Formats: sequence, C-alpha cells, structure tokens
Amino acid sequence: MKVDMQGCLKSLMFVWSKLSASKWADAWEERFKGAADCTLVVTSVPNHPTIRVEAYCPKKSRAAAIQKVWGGSVRELKSKNWAAMASKATPPLTVRDRFLVCATRSTTELAKLRREHPEREILSIPADMAFGTGHHETTFMMVEYMESLDFRGKRVFDYGCGTGILAILAAKLGANRIDAVDIEAAACENAHENAVRNGVSFSVYRGTIADVPAAVYDVVLANINRNVILDSLSALHQK
Repeated sequence: MKVDMQGCLKSLMFVWSKLSASKWADAWEERFKGAADCTLVVTSVPNHPTIRVEAYCPKKSRAAAIQKVWGGSVRELKSKNWAAMASKATPPLTVRDRFLVCATRSTTELAKLRREHPEREILSIPADMAFGTGHHETTFMMVEYMESLDFRGKRVFDYGCGTGILAILAAKLGANRIDAVDIEAAACENAHENAVRNGVSFSVYRGTIADVPAAVYDVVLANINRNVILDSLSALHQK
C-alpha cells in the first residue's frame, strides 16, 4: 500500500552484534538469507582478519534469540537522528561534471553552494535514519553511473530507496515516472521529504515489491544487499 507520511513513526530497534573471522562473511549472509524479521549488516576492513556482524531487529525477543544461538551482544538503538548529527562535517560530493550532492538542510548554505558552483545542480540529501547520502561507495558508484545513462521519458523503479537519492537523481535526469519502495517507515518519510526538498516528485510505497502496483519499468535501481536482489530477481523481472 502507499505509505501514509503522517503515520511514519520512528520506533526502537535492537541490534545483535558479534565479531567473527572474515573468512566466514559469506556464511553469515547465508545464515540470515531470507530473514524477514531482521536486517543483517556485515562490516569489514580491507586486509583485516575480523568482521563485525550485526542484525537489526524491531523486536528485542528476535535479537535475544539470535544471541542465544550465536553469542555476541544485544543493545537498544534508540531512534534519534544520529546520522544527521554525525554528518555536520561531511563535505559536498561532486558527481562527474553536472551534480553536487550535499548533506546540508540550511537554505543559506545551499545558496552559498549554488554561488560557488554555478555550473552544477545542487542535490540536498541530509543524512537521517535512512541509507544513502551519496558518500557510501556503492551509492556513489550508482549515482556516477546513472549520470551517464539516458533517463529521458523513462519509467523507473527504485527498489529499497532509502533517502530517495537515486529516485531524485532519476527525476533530475528526465525520468517520466518513478516509483520507490522501502520496508522502513523512516526511509519512506525521508525519501518523501528529500523529494520535496529537491523539487521533484515520485510515488513512495512502504513494504516489499508486492506492495507496489504492477507496472512495466524501463529502469530498475537497487542499491541494496546482494542476497535481497538475488531473492527478488523473479519479482523484479515481472516488473
């Protein structure tokens, strides 16, 4: 169903975490493959022998159940805007010769950036509870590649939209219609806010692919977990 932006409430999250040998990264992803009640995040450092494995769960009982099986620790992650607080010093990001992505919400700072970069279009994507400000490597690669494609008149589907940065860029590049979906209420709310902030519009749905009305798309964008993409290939193919 289409998300009710007035009803997007920020809730508590419980995080299970554990250090593991880096050689077991694929095994951890396989163990949590298809889990609908938690989100797995594996953090690694190049040439480092260990990884941090985390599972983000909306229910404490789910995080505790994982801890009982695999050890590790559980903590409560309160829904404060930690990402925005951490992003104050994040420098603007240039994308090829056309765009500049910044995390500021300030109209004064945005005006200053436009004066300093008159040749570029400024995208304002403040860090919030959703993923995707353009500074993460995968997001930057997606944004950079998109700038080289022809979106004019195309219908686009943003699968796992996060902040909505890819949908916003597609709109700026001339897409005719854009549908976006995310399982997180905070992401849906953030994507809507960022669309308004950047002067574009697209439909935001909360849920899975099944919650988006059937349609035929010219372009599908998906900057999400590899296993989620693989599990969704047949549903995406039907889009």
